[in-house]
Amino acid sequence: MRDRADIRRLVPVLVALVALAAACGGGGSDDADDHDIPGVYIAVIRALAPNSSTVMPKSVYVEALPGTKLSLQDQAAIVKAFGEDTVVRFIDDRDEAVDTKTPGQPVRREGVLLQMNPAATTERGLSIKTTRYLTLDDKQTTCLELEEHKPVWTVASTRDC
Repeated sequence: MRDRADIRRLVPVLVALVALAAACGGGGSDDADDHDIPGVYIAVIRALAPNSSTVMPKSVYVEALPGTKLSLQDQAAIVKAFGEDTVVRFIDDRDEAVDTKTPGQPVRREGVLLQMNPAATTERGLSIKTTRYLTLDDKQTTCLELEEHKPVWTVASTRDC
């Protein structure tokens, strides 16, 4: 069972996804508040967290952006979506996820760190710029285009950005 501190760490990033229309362009309206926030996060995490063999890591850290908030209900929905095999944690400080004392500064617990920028509303859904970090030398920034196919969000396309 995850403790409340872990759940509170989920708060910041979800709101960051929909807070601003800036990530990878899009120029759409800023009506992202109408979207299923947990569903957006779940789609992004499922798309970017697995390694090349599509195996989910045991730990996924999501870096919080300043001034963002997420309800406990939304946090719990995201954590629940990944079950007990993958622990999803939202962090306030990068040191919670990255072992800065080890050469290469890898993510703790053989995990992955996702740095999600605010989402931009587009004609088809949302555009989100995210960096997938494993070590100082192994990170990639990707722009994702998400579409809502109720009741779930799917990643329609990805590109380097």
